[in-house]
Amino acid sequence: FCMLTIQPPFIREYFSTTDLPLPKHIFRSFFLSWEDALWHLLQVYRLPNGAVILVPEFFCGNVMDHMEDHGLKVVTYRIDRYLQPIYTHFVAQLHQLQPSVVVIFHSVGITNPLMKRSTQWISSLIDECLLIEDCVHRIINPTTITFSTARHFLIDSLRKVVPIQGSNVYSPTQLPPIPLATNVATLRYRLGVHAWWSMMQFCLVLAYYTKISGWRKRLNSVAEWAMIHGYKLIGAISLPSVGNSVLRRLADHIDIEAVEKTKTWQANRYMEGVKKLLVSGDFWLPRMEVRDYENLRGFPLIMCLTIADRFLACMREAGIILRFELDDSPWSEKQKIVYLPMGLHIHKKDIAFVLNQLNRFSRT
Repeated sequence: FCMLTIQPPFIREYFSTTDLPLPKHIFRSFFLSWEDALWHLLQVYRLPNGAVILVPEFFCGNVMDHMEDHGLKVVTYRIDRYLQPIYTHFVAQLHQLQPSVVVIFHSVGITNPLMKRSTQWISSLIDECLLIEDCVHRIINPTTITFSTARHFLIDSLRKVVPIQGSNVYSPTQLPPIPLATNVATLRYRLGVHAWWSMMQFCLVLAYYTKISGWRKRLNSVAEWAMIHGYKLIGAISLPSVGNSVLRRLADHIDIEAVEKTKTWQANRYMEGVKKLLVSGDFWLPRMEVRDYENLRGFPLIMCLTIADRFLACMREAGIILRFELDDSPWSEKQKIVYLPMGLHIHKKDIAFVLNQLNRFSRT
């Protein structure tokens, strides 16, 4: 019996002894979460109440609710069943709404085609617009960053892809720090987020190393419970919070090369192994290129609503702790998506086990 989770445990393999280089023309700030980074940007650039933020349909509904709580007017642009933005609708929204914030989401880590065509629409942004590349599902390599405007920001969410709680913001100019008074006011919130994250990591690490299947099952279940509670807490207050300084320094030592190499192999193995499952038409994959494999948070598998609940129940019963991702998004009302486990904590035998369970489901 195997218990697999998409969340990465705090293990040595994710880290390197060498520092991650930061080019001189790129500035980095570290926050408690992606949402905390956004709240800080709203304060720094003094966006008015009712300012429009344009986000994709495949986006966290809870985060959209928090955006509205912070005075933003949330408008979505369409995403097709293959997780691709519908370009004509996106451009039409830019012209019609003239948003103050535009979010380009690299969903599941797949490079968003809008950024590949940015020269075609970037001139449609108003001068004051904040352009945010949402990189929560991938590790950002600072040496590959290019900025399109003076208010272009890349924001990650490390806890989703490596065992670190916090979010980097990469920008073309240095952001002012969060005021001391604000950091004092958010102390309780910050401690709560770190407490839930620490509990999750404690259980994930024990589950990773234990050989007793019963203990592994229980520990991974508690880890998932702690993760969900931490998610509910993040971004729920009005003020932004700084990230932990120790975790910030640890983020300098992420072994990006090891993660990318491992995920490329894993994605190729999944791609070959799901072919039989895709024949029925009940399942399909997002559009992605081979170069995207190294950036994937997990291997994305999309399915129709008619079989989704049965599939999820079968996988979780087998010990593969999947969830419908961004299940509260408008996109997820028409189909569901799961991320098959990837990362340095997932081994070849684990991939084989997942594929075996997928093949068993395809025969039912």
